[in-house]
Amino acid sequence: MSNKEEDFQKEKIIKTLKYLDSWFSAKPEISKGAKSSASVSSNEDPYENFRKEIIKIKGKEKISL
Repeated sequence: MSNKEEDFQKEKIIKTLKYLDSWFSAKPEISKGAKSSASVSSNEDPYENFRKEIIKIKGKEKISL
């Protein structure tokens, strides 16, 4: 059962990443131009930071929600 649950979680992550990839590629002006937080420097891409965090999580065996 645990393996089935992990497969389901991985599938959800993959679908979410595909959706985010397509959304950000369809709206490049939002991901590059709009900075709403003053703490974010102009060189940092929030989407890229998010991708790095997801890659870290994917590397772990167990994902806790």
